[in-house]
Amino acid sequence: ENAATAGGGLGQGGGIALGEGSTLIMRGGRVHGNTTTAVGGGILSGGSSVTLEDVVVSGNTGPNGGGGIVLWDGSTGTITGGALRDNLAGLSAGGGIAAGANTTSPATRTTLLMRNVLVEDNRVGNQGGGIQLTRNVTATIERVVIRNNQIAAAPEQKKWNPLTRGHPLQPHQILRMRRLGKPARRTAHPQRRRRGQGPILLQPRRRGAELHGRRVCR
Repeated sequence: ENAATAGGGLGQGGGIALGEGSTLIMRGGRVHGNTTTAVGGGILSGGSSVTLEDVVVSGNTGPNGGGGIVLWDGSTGTITGGALRDNLAGLSAGGGIAAGANTTSPATRTTLLMRNVLVEDNRVGNQGGGIQLTRNVTATIERVVIRNNQIAAAPEQKKWNPLTRGHPLQPHQILRMRRLGKPARRTAHPQRRRRGQGPILLQPRRRGAELHGRRVCR
């Protein structure tokens, strides 16, 4: 397992980073469990040539895009066999693979060929749970299975309050509440607090799915 952080450079390409004019040919094996603080959790290609044959790219994290692979700015990628599985692109795009360019110039056109590849169980927070193609890219996809990929907030971005258990009301409004079928709407009793009295504790009842408060003295 490898990691690339922004502290010592660009923080790109957690497993393999390829600069302009480079060539990578990989047959068999895995690119697994790599992390970057930017893009390309498993492999980052910036203007280079990447050939993967029967390679499994899995469990990589690129929070700013391309959890598994990024092909960018004139890169050429050929992926045959293997799988892009269980990669995470944070709140950006391209959970399994992201391909594109920063400009529409012919010199930066990116080319992608995928054949007999399984793309599954990748996660992303914005676009392209499995595959994301942005500007200036030509992609050929043949006999590829794309399944069970998700667009949702990354697990580390979710806010979970153990007091509310995901309920929209605030913790002090949830005390003594019990769930009755559908979640109650955010409707509170219009009563005002009087001096010397405790807070209103809300308890949902089956009256139009509204909440009716009752006072509890200290």
